[in-house]
This record gives sequence, C-alpha cells and structure tokens, in this order.
Amino acid sequence: MAINKLSKRTRVSAIIAISSAFFVCELAVAFKTSSLALYADAIHYLNDLLGYVVTLVAIIISERSGSPQDLSFGWQRSTLLGAFFNGSFLFALGFSILLQSIERFTKLEIVKDARLVLIVGAVGLALNLVSFTFLHEHNHGHDHDHSGHTHDAHHGGHHHTHGLAPHCKKNGKDELVKNGGTTTSSATVLNEPSPKASCIDIEADGTVSPIAATDSHSEHRHIVHIGKPPFGDLNMLAAKFHVLGDIAGNIGVMIAASIIQYVRPNTEDVKDVKFYADPAISLGIALLIFCTAVPILRESGTILLQSAPAGVNLDDIKHDIEKIPGVHTVHELHVWRLNQEKSIASAHVVVSDPDMAKFMDKAKTISECLHAYGIHSATLQPELIRAPLIPTGCQISCGSGMCEKLTCCSVSVSTDAGQD
Repeated sequence: MAINKLSKRTRVSAIIAISSAFFVCELAVAFKTSSLALYADAIHYLNDLLGYVVTLVAIIISERSGSPQDLSFGWQRSTLLGAFFNGSFLFALGFSILLQSIERFTKLEIVKDARLVLIVGAVGLALNLVSFTFLHEHNHGHDHDHSGHTHDAHHGGHHHTHGLAPHCKKNGKDELVKNGGTTTSSATVLNEPSPKASCIDIEADGTVSPIAATDSHSEHRHIVHIGKPPFGDLNMLAAKFHVLGDIAGNIGVMIAASIIQYVRPNTEDVKDVKFYADPAISLGIALLIFCTAVPILRESGTILLQSAPAGVNLDDIKHDIEKIPGVHTVHELHVWRLNQEKSIASAHVVVSDPDMAKFMDKAKTISECLHAYGIHSATLQPELIRAPLIPTGCQISCGSGMCEKLTCCSVSVSTDAGQD
C-alpha cells in the first residue's frame, strides 16, 4: 500500500493538517447548535492535536544525527518521552470527559440542531478513518532467539540445559558451525564467539534445540525467546490511540445525535429524557480513553524508570555470571532499557586472577550470557579479591567514606563468598 511507504513524519504531518481543519469546523458548529457534546468532542480534538504535535516533534528529534554533548545517549529516548506525554494527554482528556459527563447528568443540555451535529459526527468519523490508515503499519519484522535450551519452568527450582549460539558471518549470511559444516540460520549474529560455547539449531517453527553442550554456560538460566516489544513503537501507538479515541467520540456523537433527532417520546413528561443519551455516551468514551491511556503510561513510564526488560530476572543473570569459572562474585549489577529495543547492563565482577588477558576471556563469556538475555551493551568493572572490602563491596571508590550514600546501591560482598 502506497501510504505505508510514507515516512512517519509525513504521515503524522498529514494527520495534523486534517485534525486542525476539522477542529475549527467542529468548534464553529458546536457554538452554532449549542451542542455540549460536539463542543466536548472539539476539545477532544484539540487535546489530540497537541498529542500529534508532540509525536511529530519526538519523531523529528529522533531523526537528528547529532546531539548536544550533555546527552550522552543522544535523542534515543525522545520518542519514548513523547509517548509518555501522549499517554498523559489521553489520561487527562478521559478525566475531563468523565467530569463533564457527570455534570451533564445533573444539568441537562438541550441540543438545538441534532441533524447538523449528526452530519459533523459522520464527517469526523470519515476523516479519522483516513487518519488511522495513515498511522497503520504492517509489521514485517522477524523475531529471533538468543539461546538454545530446554526450559523446565519452576522458578526457584530451575532445571535447564543450555547451548549458547555462536554465529559466523560469511558472504552476508548468518551461519552456525556444526561438525565442520555450516547450517543457515535466521538467528542474530554473535561476533567472535567463545570456542567453548555451543551451537544451536533453530527450527522453522521458532523452537530452539542445542547441538552441543558448553562448559562455560552449563546450569545457566538464559531466556528462551526475546521477541519484539509487545506494544510496537509506543509513540506511534499513542498517536493511534488518539485517533481511536476520536473515532469512538465521533460514533458516540452520532449515536447521541440520532437518538435526539429521531426518538419521539409518547408523552410530554418524558420529552427531554432522550437528551440523557449525550452524557451516557460521553461516560463510555471516558472509560474507553482510560483503557487506552493506562497501558501507554505504564509501559513508557517503566522504561523511563530504567526497569529491566520484561522476563529478565536479575537474580538469574547474577547466578549465570557467578557460575563462570574464575568469577568470585558479582555486585552493582544493573540492567535497564534505554528504549524499547535496546537494553544495557553494568556490573562489578570480582575475580581472583589478576591477569587482564584472562579477565577478557571471562568478559567475553559474560557478554555471551547477557546476549542470551537480549542485552547487547554492557560495562564490566573488574575487581580483585582483597580484604577487607569497603562497606559498599567495591574495590574502587572515589576515596572518601562520605561517598557511600551517593553510590547507586550499597551491596556488601563477603570475602569468603564462593561459587555454588
């Protein structure tokens, strides 16, 4: 479809143009007909218009090649921040409509020209369907597996058989080494694999089976499957939810206007009852908006709080690293998401061998473990076993005891802590 070939920036710009024109039209008709429902829907459009502008700004910023020096990660979180603001707009909008609905139940508003309201609602519905078409994206991506193992999932009493997947890059194709030959795979490339790591076989249905055992990754708890983010692009999803909210609002306006225009009560005493359709529909729209805003706020908020990726357990990662021969213990372990696609880890690794070349071998194995969890960027600080350890458990500090409370966390490391 030709629309799918347009960039996100172009599509959102088109939606802003459509929404701006319809907002002016809807607001004018709302004042002419004294329709509070249409006025509320126009305010809905204004909020959504602001949300689209936030989305567009976030997209423009994310496309910038350069960034200020103080933004060490660049603009990679700009779309995430835009999604959070979009979700906030949606939530505030839902709360506003909820209050207006309650007010209309207590103070009934008479609509003068319900037919004109119905026409405007129908036009708005058509325009929003066009806008939704601009935002809709076909997903042609492919998920990939990061590790090969069988998983007996009792958490706390794990039993796993593992084989991490070293891949070779040859003639632009990803390949797995197997008994001197090669097997084509759609899995992710892991450059310069450890010679002790094993290969895995990825079946057509996505299942993973180990080909050979590995010494360095035995008894590990690697994640089986790291798929795409469940919500897709949060910023575009927020904009899409704005459009869905508009569509629901248009349908609600049309239903309320139809009831007011075509329902004819039999008695004079109940002639105004039909006008209660307006606040009733508005109440349903408010609840729908809450249902769409909360997932966006929850997902974007947890990433902004630097939470670990879904399904990644820090205790499992610590367990895996401490099972590597030569690793004494691990502390100051942090795993967080920079955005929906990228995860980052940092850790202080206590070893007994001062040979840096051997630590590099351990670091490679640790990187392979983290790769199995979908973490492809890590910072490792090597530390030697020395007594006594400082209270934070770190061998390297800024030189003052006053700094302990300013560290990320205070985790004591026992000098006699051995491997399981």
